Amino acid sequence: GGLVWCISTCNVDLDVDLLYQENSTIGQKIALTEKIVAVLPRMKCPHDLQPHQIQGLDCVKIFPVVRWLVKKAMERREEMAQYIRSFSEMQFSKEYILPSEKEKEQRIEQAVAALERFVDSHRPNRIYKKPNKRQNTRYQATNPVHPVRVR
Repeated sequence: GGLVWCISTCNVDLDVDLLYQENSTIGQKIALTEKIVAVLPRMKCPHDLQPHQIQGLDCVKIFPVVRWLVKKAMERREEMAQYIRSFSEMQFSKEYILPSEKEKEQRIEQAVAALERFVDSHRPNRIYKKPNKRQNTRYQATNPVHPVRVR
């Protein structure tokens, strides 16, 4: 039961149906132990284990595998906890704003408004630029194709 739980907690993509039943027949137990032994190398378990060692409760051979599986299961649970926490924080931030963030956002908006006012007040003022109307008449007056009388 514990081996099956650890393997299923690791959430590894396996094409094996590991269903542990409390009152299973000896044939079902043997089939389950064979599936467990087949799954372990695919999970890159560094320890070798045989079905008869599980059936015979060979603790010396089973213990390192169980320790490795529990370690992998706990790592996977920590990864999932971090993922779920970051996902929930993202969902929370979509709907709600913390008071500290609201104050920070207001200060940023005030700073942007002050910067825009500063840029507008110090914009260059062209006083020696010729008006468009006069430039256009000069061009037309000096254009030999379309001569225009200048008043």
